[in-house]
Amino acid sequence: MNRLQNPTNRQARLPAALLLLCASAAQAQTVQITSPADGAVVYSGQTFVVTVHASPGAFKSVAVIGEDPIEDPGLVYAPPYQFAMRVPPTTASRTYHLGALGTTTAGESAETHIAIRVERPDPPVRIRNELSKLFDNDGGHTWHLQVSGKFADGSEVTLTYSSLTSYSSDNPAVATVDRDGVVQSVGPGSAMITIRNNGAVAVVPVYVAERRSR
Repeated sequence: MNRLQNPTNRQARLPAALLLLCASAAQAQTVQITSPADGAVVYSGQTFVVTVHASPGAFKSVAVIGEDPIEDPGLVYAPPYQFAMRVPPTTASRTYHLGALGTTTAGESAETHIAIRVERPDPPVRIRNELSKLFDNDGGHTWHLQVSGKFADGSEVTLTYSSLTSYSSDNPAVATVDRDGVVQSVGPGSAMITIRNNGAVAVVPVYVAERRSR
């Protein structure tokens, strides 16, 4: 008897073929955030639109989820999959993550993620660090600067991780500072840490005492 005519052989081959077909279908069910682009800047106090491309006919619903405090817009049940998302005006300026999640009628899901950078659309009137001066009596101390900006509308926004915030030290032999605002004391003396954001400047003095002999 021909193998293809053998019912037992056909039954053995059918489940594997169905599994392959299902796997191919699952792989084809994808979602992708097409706008904004990964790494794009969006502005606090404003609304931006997220556009998601999903495999045609594959999903019963698509959702976009924003990292707190970006407001989640809810579900969309049919294309075009577009979502209006509002960023509160006092949202800290830094990198946030967005995710798109598609759910099929079978309860399966597909997801994708991007990063966005939230910034204020206007420059701060002034900026400041949480501590106006830094002291180290023993050497080897580390501080993490906490920078905030005051804006013309009266709001105060955290700017520590803003892409517009930069840090520099005028005396790295005394204290260094990295791009995230982490200050490390190095040796005795004094240094000035300068913080800049969109035209506003703040200076934080650092004083490091001679290391005490034990």
